[in-house]
Amino acid sequence: MDHKEKLRELLITAAKQSASDLHIAVGRRPTVRVDGVLVPLQKEQIVTPEIAEGLVLGLLSEKQKERFFRDKQLDFAYSFEDKARFRVNVYFQRG
Repeated sequence: MDHKEKLRELLITAAKQSASDLHIAVGRRPTVRVDGVLVPLQKEQIVTPEIAEGLVLGLLSEKQKERFFRDKQLDFAYSFEDKARFRVNVYFQRG
């Protein structure tokens, strides 16, 4: 799986649905928040630990990766194709 392309697809889907948030969590389908309601993307597969890791690490610089693994969480901004900017929070859950 090309994780960068998958993330691109998910962000485009979120934008098309006018979603305010995109949630990626292991054991669940990617989910968007539309008008305050969480809506799982039924056409997407359930996120595995490997998929989650690939999506997250594809966003991070080496310095950010170091901080993420040290602190087990990271807040940062992500610019998407010079068209949109996202606030991102990633964290380890249950180890």
